[in-house]
Amino acid sequence: MPAHSDSAPRLTRRRFLGATLGSGLAVTGLVATYAAFIERFRFELNHYRVPIRDLPGSLEGLRLLHVSDIHHGPLMSRGVVAGVIERAAAVPCDAIVLTGDYVHGEDSKRALEWVIPALRTLRAPHGVHAVLGNQDHYADATRAKELLSDLGFARIHTRAAIERDDGRLWIGGTGDLWEDQVAIDRLLAGVPDAEPRIVLAHNPDTADVPWRSRVDLMLSGHTHGGQIHLPLIGAPVLPVENKRYVNGLIDTPRTRLFISKGIGWTVAPVRFNCTPELALLELTREEARRDPDPAA
Repeated sequence: MPAHSDSAPRLTRRRFLGATLGSGLAVTGLVATYAAFIERFRFELNHYRVPIRDLPGSLEGLRLLHVSDIHHGPLMSRGVVAGVIERAAAVPCDAIVLTGDYVHGEDSKRALEWVIPALRTLRAPHGVHAVLGNQDHYADATRAKELLSDLGFARIHTRAAIERDDGRLWIGGTGDLWEDQVAIDRLLAGVPDAEPRIVLAHNPDTADVPWRSRVDLMLSGHTHGGQIHLPLIGAPVLPVENKRYVNGLIDTPRTRLFISKGIGWTVAPVRFNCTPELALLELTREEARRDPDPAA
C-alpha cells in the first residue's frame, strides 16, 4: 500500500470553490466574447414557407426578401452594413420588404443620410417596399420618408399591388406603433375582400391593435429575436407587450405574423443563440380548412 504523502495538495472547500469560480468566469468570458464579436456578425439567409389564404395560383411561390433592423450606428459600421446590403441585393427574389430601424444611437440623423441611399442597390421585379421604425422617428422621420421616397421605396400609409397574370396581392405599410398612427382599416379601404394582403408594421404588437380589415400576413421586426436566447428560458428581454412575439411565424387572432430577428442590435451589441438574419419568405397557398364529416 503506497505511503501517504503530506506534501500532496488537498482539495479543500476553498480551493474547490476557487477553481469552480475561475472556470465559470472563463466560460462566461468566452460566451461574452462569442456573443459580442462573432455571432452578431454571422448574418444568415433563412428560408420560410408562409401559407396565404386565397393566394392566386399565379403567385404561388412568390418570394419576398425581408430585411429589418439594420441599426446603422455605433458598432454597426458602414463597412458592415454595406456588406449586408450587398448580400441582400444578391438574393434572388420577387419583391423586397424593409420594416424599419435603419439607424440607431448618437448622430443617427446623419446616419440616415448615408444608410437609406445605400439601399439603392436593392432591386426586385415587384419593387422594394419600406416603412419606418421607432429609431427612424427618433432620428428624423420626415427626412427618412423623403429619402425612401427618393428611392421609390416608401410604403408608409400607402399600398401597392403585386400582379402576375390574373393574380393580385396587396402590400401596405403602417406607421410605427410607438411614434405614428397605425390606421390599418384606412390603409386597406377599397381593396377587394377576396384579394390577399400583406401589411408591413415595424412593431409586432401592432398585430394586437383592433382593426376590421382582412390582413393575411403582417411582417415585423423590432424584437431582434431578443438578441439573447437562453436554453429553457428563451429571450429574457423583449421590447414588446406581447411576450409571445419573439421571432418567426406566429398565428394571432387577427392575422398570421412573421417577426424577423433583424440585422442589428439595441441596448447591448450582443447576439447569443439568435443569429441576425435576412429572411426569404416563400408564399404558398393555404388550403381551406374542411369541417368534420358527420358521417365519418
